[in-house]
Amino acid sequence: MVDGSERARWRKSSYSADINCVEFLPGPNRTVMVRDSKDIGPTLRFAPAAWRAFTANPTFVERRPAG
Repeated sequence: MVDGSERARWRKSSYSADINCVEFLPGPNRTVMVRDSKDIGPTLRFAPAAWRAFTANPTFVERRPAG
């Protein structure tokens, strides 16, 4: 990443399981960056209002194979 977030201190979500880890980091202009800790690659960046909406009502969605 260009913004130097790889040197920052990412925090693991308390809702993450051992194999499904999500990390977050406060970003510039009160944004919040989110990434998958197993596959350090693309980072999502949420605006403050979007992050509040996302975290206000967390739900678990179980993915099942089609068929």
